[in-house]
Amino acid sequence: MSPMQRTLEYLREIGAVFVKTEYYHHYARRRMDIWSADVMALHGRQLMAIQVTDVDHYAEHVTAAIATDSKARNWLRGGVSFYIYAWGKYGARGKRKLWRVKITQLVLNDDGTIEKLTHGYEINNTGDRP
Repeated sequence: MSPMQRTLEYLREIGAVFVKTEYYHHYARRRMDIWSADVMALHGRQLMAIQVTDVDHYAEHVTAAIATDSKARNWLRGGVSFYIYAWGKYGARGKRKLWRVKITQLVLNDDGTIEKLTHGYEINNTGDRP
C-alpha cells in the first residue's frame, strides 16, 4: 500500500471529503500535482491541501514548503490549511512494526514566515487504531 493509498484510507476513516489532485502525465512522463498539493480535503469547515510522502523524503518536502518562494505559501495566504503527511513503519526490534503517519501543519506567521507544527498518529497494519 502506497503512502497515497494510506492517506486516502485515513481521510475516509475521519470522515473527510477529498479529491486526489496528483496524477501521472503520460507525455511528460512524470507525476503532476496542483501547486504542491497531492490531495484536497474538506474536514468539517477546514479546507486542507495535503502533500503526501514517505519518511525518507519528509525533510526535503518540509524544506521546500518553507522556502520563501514556495507554492505552499499561496495556499496559506488564501486561507487553506497546508499539511504534509509522511508515512513510515516503526517499532522496536523483534516487535510488530506499526505504520505511523507524521502529520505536519504549516502555518503562516504575521511576518510572512512559515512555521511548522508536527503531530503524530499511529495506525497498525490492519488499519485499526492501536
